[in-house]
Amino acid sequence: MHELGHDLGLTHGGRYYPNGSTTPAFEPNCKPNYQSVMSYLFQVDGIQSDAQGDLVLDYSNRFVDTLDENAPNTVGVTTLSTQGLTGPAYPYTKWFSPSAPVSVAKP
Repeated sequence: MHELGHDLGLTHGGRYYPNGSTTPAFEPNCKPNYQSVMSYLFQVDGIQSDAQGDLVLDYSNRFVDTLDENAPNTVGVTTLSTQGLTGPAYPYTKWFSPSAPVSVAKP
Protein backbone atom coordinates (compact mmCIF):
# COMPACT_ATOMS: atom_id res chain seq x y z
CA MET A 1 0.00 0.00 0.00
CA HIS A 2 2.95 2.31 0.75
CA GLU A 3 4.51 1.79 -2.67
CA LEU A 4 1.13 2.25 -4.37
CA GLY A 5 0.93 5.59 -2.60
CA HIS A 6 4.21 6.60 -4.24
CA ASP A 7 2.74 5.61 -7.61
CA LEU A 8 -0.19 7.92 -6.81
CA GLY A 9 2.19 10.81 -6.05
CA LEU A 10 2.13 10.65 -2.25
CA THR A 11 5.22 11.37 -0.15
CA HIS A 12 6.52 10.18 3.21
CA GLY A 13 5.59 13.29 5.17
CA GLY A 14 2.88 14.90 3.08
CA ARG A 15 3.10 18.13 1.14
CA TYR A 16 1.79 21.62 1.52
CA TYR A 17 1.71 24.84 -0.46
CA PRO A 18 3.43 27.59 1.55
CA ASN A 19 2.04 31.12 1.38
CA GLY A 20 -0.44 30.28 -1.38
CA SER A 21 2.31 29.06 -3.70
CA THR A 22 1.49 26.63 -6.49
CA THR A 23 4.80 24.83 -5.90
CA PRO A 24 4.53 22.15 -3.21
CA ALA A 25 6.93 21.89 -0.30
CA PHE A 26 7.47 18.49 1.27
CA GLU A 27 7.26 17.69 4.95
CA PRO A 28 9.79 15.41 6.71
CA ASN A 29 9.06 11.76 7.39
CA CYS A 30 8.10 10.26 10.78
CA LYS A 31 5.83 13.08 11.99
CA PRO A 32 3.44 11.70 14.64
CA ASN A 33 0.62 13.93 13.38
CA TYR A 34 0.82 12.61 9.78
CA GLN A 35 -1.13 9.39 10.18
CA SER A 36 -0.63 7.61 6.89
CA VAL A 37 0.94 4.37 5.67
CA MET A 38 3.19 6.71 3.70
CA SER A 39 5.01 7.59 6.94
CA TYR A 40 7.64 5.05 7.96
CA LEU A 41 6.10 5.10 11.46
CA PHE A 42 2.89 3.52 10.18
CA GLN A 43 4.07 1.73 7.04
CA VAL A 44 4.33 -1.77 8.50
CA ASP A 45 2.34 -1.80 11.73
CA GLY A 46 -0.51 0.46 10.67
CA ILE A 47 -2.23 3.11 12.76
CA GLN A 48 -3.83 2.32 16.11
CA SER A 49 -7.46 3.27 15.73
CA ASP A 50 -8.90 2.59 19.19
CA ALA A 51 -8.09 1.76 22.82
CA GLN A 52 -8.28 -1.97 22.08
CA GLY A 53 -5.26 -1.66 19.81
CA ASP A 54 -7.05 -2.31 16.51
CA LEU A 55 -4.84 -1.29 13.59
CA VAL A 56 -5.80 0.20 10.24
CA LEU A 57 -3.92 0.85 7.03
CA ASP A 58 -4.92 4.26 5.77
CA TYR A 59 -3.73 7.19 3.71
CA SER A 60 -4.02 10.56 5.40
CA ASN A 61 -7.04 12.52 4.24
CA ARG A 62 -6.38 15.43 6.59
CA PHE A 63 -4.46 18.66 6.43
CA VAL A 64 -2.13 18.84 9.40
CA ASP A 65 0.15 21.68 10.31
CA THR A 66 3.89 21.31 10.54
CA LEU A 67 4.78 19.87 13.91
CA ASP A 68 6.86 22.38 15.87
CA GLU A 69 8.46 20.69 18.85
CA ASN A 70 10.12 23.93 19.96
CA ALA A 71 6.87 25.86 20.35
CA PRO A 72 4.83 24.16 23.07
CA ASN A 73 1.07 24.65 23.14
CA THR A 74 0.88 25.83 19.55
CA VAL A 75 0.76 23.44 16.62
CA GLY A 76 1.13 19.81 17.53
CA VAL A 77 -0.30 16.35 17.38
CA THR A 78 -3.80 17.06 18.66
CA THR A 79 -4.39 20.66 17.63
CA LEU A 80 -6.59 21.75 14.76
CA SER A 81 -5.01 22.82 11.52
CA THR A 82 -4.64 26.53 10.89
CA GLN A 83 -6.53 25.86 7.66
CA GLY A 84 -9.65 25.11 9.70
CA LEU A 85 -9.63 21.39 8.95
CA THR A 86 -9.25 18.81 11.67
CA GLY A 87 -5.89 17.45 12.69
CA PRO A 88 -5.06 13.75 12.88
CA ALA A 89 -7.91 11.32 12.20
CA TYR A 90 -6.99 8.76 14.87
CA PRO A 91 -6.61 9.44 18.60
CA TYR A 92 -3.44 7.35 18.94
CA THR A 93 -0.06 7.87 17.37
CA LYS A 94 3.60 7.00 17.84
CA TRP A 95 6.85 8.85 17.40
CA PHE A 96 10.44 8.22 16.54
CA SER A 97 13.34 8.99 18.80
CA PRO A 98 16.87 7.89 17.99
CA SER A 99 18.49 5.69 20.59
CA ALA A 100 20.80 7.61 22.86
CA PRO A 101 23.76 5.96 24.55
CA VAL A 102 22.80 4.86 28.02
CA SER A 103 25.22 5.15 30.88
CA VAL A 104 24.58 2.94 33.88
CA ALA A 105 26.52 3.64 37.05
CA LYS A 106 27.20 0.60 39.21
CA PRO A 107 27.26 1.03 42.98
